[in-house]
Amino acid sequence: MNDTERRIRLLYEGNEIFRLMAKTVGKSRNEIIVKSAEKGSRSHYGLVGTSDGLAPHVKHERRKGKPIYDLQPTLSIVDILRILGPLIALEDDPPPKIPPESGAEDLAEFSQWLERVLPKVMHAPTSRKVHIPTESGIELIEECRKLERRMRSHPDKQEIDLSSIAARLQGQGSEGNSTVVIREDEMSATGHSVALSEDESRMILLLDDSRVVEFSTKVIEAASGELLRRLGLLDFFDLVEKERDGRKFV
Repeated sequence: MNDTERRIRLLYEGNEIFRLMAKTVGKSRNEIIVKSAEKGSRSHYGLVGTSDGLAPHVKHERRKGKPIYDLQPTLSIVDILRILGPLIALEDDPPPKIPPESGAEDLAEFSQWLERVLPKVMHAPTSRKVHIPTESGIELIEECRKLERRMRSHPDKQEIDLSSIAARLQGQGSEGNSTVVIREDEMSATGHSVALSEDESRMILLLDDSRVVEFSTKVIEAASGELLRRLGLLDFFDLVEKERDGRKFV
């Protein structure tokens, strides 16, 4: 099987703090497996894309006996839309409620809403003013996006030293509540890909030079937390941390 594999090392001041391995498997490569690349790791996280949605699992690998799969409920397309709808919704145009037992065929009203809202939240950069407060967490998101682009540009092996990020964030913390104010259509030229609207109600991500997408800042934390929980990632990283702690005392 010709799997696509990536190994990522997180460093701090040149010292390794964590190693991660991710690969796609299956004939159609519709399953992603993520695990700690550290010696002795016995678990992995899996995510399978199906016609019904996203099916996650956590596999507990044992040296003796059969592996145990902790299957998480499938995150259906309806579930994903229910979580992400409020994320892009406008203040005066909330998403229609989706009944609990709805299927993909019952989303006509939601689809109409999406067709109406999407052009307003995903569009060409405008001349409106946007700003980047240094103590809002925006810069951390900016650094994460830069890391994501670096990882895509080096598909086989990637080392990421967090020292520069930590130094930059610490340095900004001592500057007080300074704010960078630019126009939305200046984001690419000034090296910014994340900003806030003037009233801080919208987070703006630059997708490429010709498009931005807006998210409601009120629900970003709740929506991302719900996705991490429903996808089983919080359970997996908790398991990895327990394994690391257990090996420290062996």
